[in-house]
Amino acid sequence: MSDEANKREDIPQAEINTLIAYFMSKIPVNMRDQLDYSLKSLNVVEGWLCERYTKEDSDAFIEEYDGWDDGEAFKPGWIFDSQLIKGSVFYIGEVYRKCLGGYWRIYNVKPNPTWEYEDYPVIEQANVGYDICPFINVTEALYQRYPDSVFLSQPLIQEELKRIKRQNPEKH
Repeated sequence: MSDEANKREDIPQAEINTLIAYFMSKIPVNMRDQLDYSLKSLNVVEGWLCERYTKEDSDAFIEEYDGWDDGEAFKPGWIFDSQLIKGSVFYIGEVYRKCLGGYWRIYNVKPNPTWEYEDYPVIEQANVGYDICPFINVTEALYQRYPDSVFLSQPLIQEELKRIKRQNPEKH
């Protein structure tokens, strides 16, 4: 087994599916039918998360979060539900993955000195030329509070614009 293989591990699809199912069970019933793994569904998820958690909650979450693999990453009585956050991260990541390709990995050791996502699930080999870390996207969306809840959909919108430009270079 290579050193690289020792640093990373695949995330079992069953674990991903279980966390997404938990997340979906917490979404209000009238919103669930909008969660169809589409670009638009990311805006629904972002809006719901920002509605559920205040700016102050989000600031505290970013300050206090202990790490992805820590089963008790949140303080007792903490407003954040770790399974819900993980499920939302995997739902968002599955939308990215289905649109952009790639596969889930977690690195237990930094694969290089500039790696920013140690211990967080990433989508590797996405067709965008870089790894995607949906957890970072969720924390950024909660922290920044973008108008119209469009932050989480930006990676897909940017790639679609690039694709359109490649197909019609004379128009752009």
